[in-house]
Amino acid sequence: KAIFEATSLVELCLSGQSELEPEVIKMIRCHSLRKLCLVDVRLDEMMLEKILSSCPLIEVLEISLCVGLANVKLSKLQELKECRIVLRNIGCVEIEAPSLKDFYCWNSIVRSYLRPLPPIRMYTCNNLKRLSLNDIGIKDEFFLGIAGNFPHLEELAIQDCYHLQTIKISSHSIKIINLGFAVDRGFKEACIDVPSIVRFEYKGNFIPLFCFTAPSGPWVSDIELSWHDRNILETSFFSKLKELLKELNRSEISLK
Repeated sequence: KAIFEATSLVELCLSGQSELEPEVIKMIRCHSLRKLCLVDVRLDEMMLEKILSSCPLIEVLEISLCVGLANVKLSKLQELKECRIVLRNIGCVEIEAPSLKDFYCWNSIVRSYLRPLPPIRMYTCNNLKRLSLNDIGIKDEFFLGIAGNFPHLEELAIQDCYHLQTIKISSHSIKIINLGFAVDRGFKEACIDVPSIVRFEYKGNFIPLFCFTAPSGPWVSDIELSWHDRNILETSFFSKLKELLKELNRSEISLK
C-alpha cells in the first residue's frame, strides 16, 4: 500500500506472482510515475484502470503475463511512448495514445486460430514508429489504412497472426518489414508497396506469394525457411522458392 502512496516515485516494477488487492490501490498518489512494469501480477481490469488513471505521466508501460487480466484499455496516457503487452489469453485491446512510438502485443498461450478473434483497436497513434503483433486476431483489412493511421511507422513485425490470407502494405514511411508464420493456416499472398524499404524478413515453413513495388534504394532480404515436419521436399516447394528469389533479385538476399 505504501508503494502507491509514494508521491516522488518515478519508476515501479512489480513481479513474481504477487497479488494486488482492491484496498491496496484504493489510494494512489504516485502521480509522478514515468515507468510502470507489471509482470506476473494478479489483477483485473478495474484495478489496472485505477492505476493508470491515477498516473497520467507514464511514458513506458509493460503488462506481462498478469493473471486475471484479459482486456486492456489505455485511453488517458497522453505521454505514453513505449508499450509492451504480453498476456496468456488476450481479450480486447484498445489503445489511444497520441505520443506512442513503440507498441508490442503478444498473445502468448492460446493461439487465436482456435477461438474467436480478440480485437485490437488503435486510435490517434499518429506518432507510432514500431509496431509488433504476435498471434493477434487481425484480418487483411487491418493493413488497408496503415499509411493514414500510422504515417510515421518505420518498422512493422507480424508474427503468427493466422487469420491473414492476403495482405497489402502500402506506405512511404516503412523501412523494415518482418513477417513470420510457423504454421500454414491459409496465408497466401503479400503485396508490398513500400518504396523506402531497406530490410525485408520472412520466416516460415511454407512459401506464400510475394510481390514488391520497386524500392527507391538498396535493400536487404533475409529469408529463413524450415520443413522439419516433412519427410521430403515437394517439387512445388522449389518452384515457389524460385519465384520468391526471382521477386527478390533486386535485393541483397540472405537465405537460410
